[in-house]
Amino acid sequence: MKAGVGGLARHENDTYHQVSEDTANVPGNPWFVCTAWLAQRYVARARTPEELQPAREIFAWIASRALPSGILAEQVNPYTDQPPSVSPLTWSHAEFSTAVLDYVDKLSGLTRCTARGMPRHPRRRHEHAPEAVGSVP
Repeated sequence: MKAGVGGLARHENDTYHQVSEDTANVPGNPWFVCTAWLAQRYVARARTPEELQPAREIFAWIASRALPSGILAEQVNPYTDQPPSVSPLTWSHAEFSTAVLDYVDKLSGLTRCTARGMPRHPRRRHEHAPEAVGSVP
């Protein structure tokens, strides 16, 4: 979004629950599903742990806009972050979860177990501390 509110609209000039007529800066309300897809793209293209940073920033953006109960809506008002439509939306949760799991898998593949020098298995706890191929905060 050009206005700096974060997130991605479904498409340009999306009028579904539109809250701004300033479509030059706000092409539509930010949708969690579309924003999570962008995180998945960053994860898929990452070749180092550092290149995963944009995905982590998106995860933080999404999490900061969840309702106090942890519920994700369909979309958010670009100025107030309040949901103007469906809430909760299972699809938003599913895409966020998928993006996070993709991230975990990718990060595991980019780190090595210091004891064995092998890639860490995705989503499995290791007794040995991982050594990052690059630095991960």
